[in-house]
Amino acid sequence: MVACGSDTDDETQILPLESVEPPAPANPALCSTLDYGHEQSAAEHYLFFDDDQQAAEFIRARRPAFSEISSDPRLARLMTEIHAGFVLAFPKEMQGLDVPPPIAIVDDPAPNAYALAGVAGGADGTERINPWVFVVNRPLLDLGATDTELRGLFAHELAHLVLRNGDTAVRARLAQRAYLVDGSEDWVFGAVQPGDPELQAHIAEILAYQGRVGSLPELALNAVVGGPKYTDLIRTTLEGNPECAETAAQLQELNTLQRELLPDASIGLVEPAPATETQRAELDRLTQSILDGLVSCGGEDTLSLAFLQALLAGLPPDAVAEDHSRHAELVDLMLDTELAIDAEFPEATLMARIAQVVPRLSVVLLALRADPNFPIDAIRVYDLEEDADDASARVLRAIGDDPRGVALFLLNRLMTAEQKQECEDAIAAGEGVDYGRLRDQHLPYCWRFQHLSQLAESLEQCSELPTSDLVQAG
Repeated sequence: MVACGSDTDDETQILPLESVEPPAPANPALCSTLDYGHEQSAAEHYLFFDDDQQAAEFIRARRPAFSEISSDPRLARLMTEIHAGFVLAFPKEMQGLDVPPPIAIVDDPAPNAYALAGVAGGADGTERINPWVFVVNRPLLDLGATDTELRGLFAHELAHLVLRNGDTAVRARLAQRAYLVDGSEDWVFGAVQPGDPELQAHIAEILAYQGRVGSLPELALNAVVGGPKYTDLIRTTLEGNPECAETAAQLQELNTLQRELLPDASIGLVEPAPATETQRAELDRLTQSILDGLVSCGGEDTLSLAFLQALLAGLPPDAVAEDHSRHAELVDLMLDTELAIDAEFPEATLMARIAQVVPRLSVVLLALRADPNFPIDAIRVYDLEEDADDASARVLRAIGDDPRGVALFLLNRLMTAEQKQECEDAIAAGEGVDYGRLRDQHLPYCWRFQHLSQLAESLEQCSELPTSDLVQAG
């Protein structure tokens, strides 16, 4: 539910929402939904529960702060309406999903809602399962969100589960669309538009590096954004290890400094401000000290980066052997820098290899992001989060609600009045709205509002799309 963003190219012009008559959809495919290519039936893909008690036991085992399966009439009504919207907008994908998912209330301090798609399961925890259940953190209900805003948020999050857009095969259908913007944001920016194969290869390379070390190489070692595999491994190695207490404290110190350099993170603009000379020196000092400490206290395991990649990819560990039948598959998953580190330091511990590879990957990533042939400010990518936003617009439109629901939630509940006014003024004036420089798979709140506003107007020209008056916006 969070987002990211940055400055766009000064020459980019945004079409004003109020003063420009929207053109016909740039691609007729806008008036129909994507073919998500689901191969498994609902019975094969999802874990269904016989009753609320069974659902509660499942959630409690994975969310210690679980409170209850909701019996709130309002939440039940909203989920029933959203479920009906999905049936109208995505009838093929909804086959076998005959009833709305139960809603689990969790006492987590973050105001959020989400579906548990692809969680660990099975006897050894390696099986990925998709429980038909929806999670709401209790603080979300205290924000004063309207029905429309909650419908939009719920539809966005449920779209990940219904459309399965986090699955590797499905996501490949979405993420292969990437293109440069020339002059203006497209009214129907999305997966229905053709991509640029050369640009896509460049973006895939950037994302591969960011999946290792994060999207903020300007801030040295990533200590602020979770998810990248080396970042998370460093954090888990340091946490709870008494011998690493000093290094863990330095990582927290680096986290604090990096947050100071992300002034607009609260509205999804995770774009670093220029560091002063003093801050730059401190970033570099802390990074080097953390990497040195990691080598000292991180254990004596002499595992290779290839071994680590095999574990993460679900390949047999002995695939690291050159004569193994899946060795070539493993090599294809690795970056050249990782292969070079393994070859250069064959006797080093895993943590020593990580301490070597992270800085090198960051240097390459900086160069990729600065490639003049692909100006980072002009790159646009359509991926699973944009797909979920667009799906929420279709679902809300199908039941007679405002298609911008999730964006209205972001503007009205997560932005200050001043930030919201700046966003609305920028859009009305036709000024550039921050898109984000591939910092995260989420996008800035204002850009999402602009995009969904444009998409909603374009969808009005699709008379064949199903609609109803099931609900009243509000």
